Amino acid sequence: MEENLSKTGKSSSGMLEDGATVVVIGGGPAGTSCAIRLMKESRKAGRSIEVILYEGKDFSVHHNQCVGVLSPPIESLLSEKLDIILPMELLKRQIYGYRLHTGGNNILLIGEDPGGPTFTLRRAKLDEFMLSRAAAAGVDIRRGRVTGVEFMDDSQGGGIRVYSESDHVRADFVVGAFGNDEAMIDIFERAGIGYGRPDRYLKAFVTKFHIQQGFIEKKLGNIIYAFVFPQEIPRIEFAAITPKGDHIIINIAGEKVRSIDMDRFLKLPEISKYLPDMQREELVYYVGRFPIGHCKGAYGKDYLLVGDSTGWLRPFKGKGITTAIFTGVEAADSIVHQGTTEKALGNYKRRCDAFLQDRFYGRGVRNFCRLASRLGVMNVILEFAKENPEAYQALFKSVSGHDTFRNILKASIRVKTLLRFGRFWIQHNRFFSVGLRYRKKLTVFLNRKATIMEEITVRRLRMQDIESVLRIDEKITGSKHEIYWEGVVANYIDRNPAAYLAAEINGDMVGFILGDVRGWEFNIPLSGWIEILGVDPNYQGKGIGRKLAETLLEYLRKNNIRSVHAMINWDDADLVDYFRSLGFSRGNFIHMEKAID
Repeated sequence: MEENLSKTGKSSSGMLEDGATVVVIGGGPAGTSCAIRLMKESRKAGRSIEVILYEGKDFSVHHNQCVGVLSPPIESLLSEKLDIILPMELLKRQIYGYRLHTGGNNILLIGEDPGGPTFTLRRAKLDEFMLSRAAAAGVDIRRGRVTGVEFMDDSQGGGIRVYSESDHVRADFVVGAFGNDEAMIDIFERAGIGYGRPDRYLKAFVTKFHIQQGFIEKKLGNIIYAFVFPQEIPRIEFAAITPKGDHIIINIAGEKVRSIDMDRFLKLPEISKYLPDMQREELVYYVGRFPIGHCKGAYGKDYLLVGDSTGWLRPFKGKGITTAIFTGVEAADSIVHQGTTEKALGNYKRRCDAFLQDRFYGRGVRNFCRLASRLGVMNVILEFAKENPEAYQALFKSVSGHDTFRNILKASIRVKTLLRFGRFWIQHNRFFSVGLRYRKKLTVFLNRKATIMEEITVRRLRMQDIESVLRIDEKITGSKHEIYWEGVVANYIDRNPAAYLAAEINGDMVGFILGDVRGWEFNIPLSGWIEILGVDPNYQGKGIGRKLAETLLEYLRKNNIRSVHAMINWDDADLVDYFRSLGFSRGNFIHMEKAID
């Protein structure tokens, strides 16, 4: 049996000295991030310490119940703190947004995040990659399960003895990165250090659908489909359909959820339309859990915990991988720069305050969503968010995890917004709104007969306008769009918001234009482009398209753009005449194509 019983100890202030040993138990993102950062920061501080990491899983074989979503600011966190750039082959798909289903209604949620994009990947591949980076950083990787941990008091010489399936080492400090491993939780609880497991968990079931090439682009797009408290299956609190590379992941979660709930979930009509045809009985289910409550004693003399073992996940929307890496990095900085005494490790907790402070707010949101779903209020909230930008952004940030619930609620619960929601509620309540509905229908009918140009207002497109854009396009073309286009339109709006415009009459969106400014292609200078122009057929002939085009041209003119291009079908005589009426003439490009057998 290999042994490492050397112990140089720590200084009287608890700082790790040269030759000190830190053992990390667990090779997931939290453990590997902590180990890599320990090596980097100790070297910067001019100290040489040994970091040993134990991991008993073979990630080429074992399946991880994590769905595998990398949320912002994952890229900056890895690059700035760990000098790691994720290889492109590891990332399966970039996620543009979420379609939230609740209360019998749904809404497409797309927004911007300064922290960067969201990606999906295979979690096991990420774990393999992170372990390889830890080894490259000088971490001693030992493939075996830890079977026991003893914390020695000063009369016994102090330090910690760590026992594994293959060896026994003596350490000066231990980092617990074992997630929800029941055996390791038991070991730490029996160690007499004051640790206690998180007080509450959600149970989760996960399954995988393999699909044919092109299925995701046609049926799902780069969007995660989220379902909150589906009324038909009350034990499910949250469920999602997540597109990967060549497969999709389905997961359900709830405190009392069972595998039979997954069977029922997959048979729901609103779920089946997103799934390929296959034999349901051939599916393999994986069961797991994740904490929704904090552990007791997340740190103490000679130890601390990181990742899921702390329970410091963002409630109701965990951002598990990003949170794991964040806690691993912050733990390493605290150990190296503040020391290993219990008082010094209080800095680690303060560094993670964003997770700790959000627990109360997250539980409140969870309980509210449960009650609102039962009462049918969520349906009204979704309709309100389709018209109100502040409510839309609040929903997007809540589902995507781009902000804490604490910040979202503070920004959203304002008197002005509440009054607007109150008016909206009255207008859409069946009892109160009968007269209002008929009055609105009459107003719309009369307004459609009007041709006064001043009624048309043009504004910038917003993310919540995407469904209206696609609905108008479907009216024009007579065919349903492929889901892929939701992400395409979102990408347009995100790229140059000022060049993407909507036309409204009395608050109803009746037309749109997608423009852009770019050069280089076709060897032309920086120029304006009209990608798509669409006007609701019920409103055509009122000058809406002209006003949209003139507004875009004015924007381009103010930005010193001196030419504008549009790609159109030369056989579409009406469209050719329309662009000629706007002052366009035939350019020098020739469209060429080749059929692919």
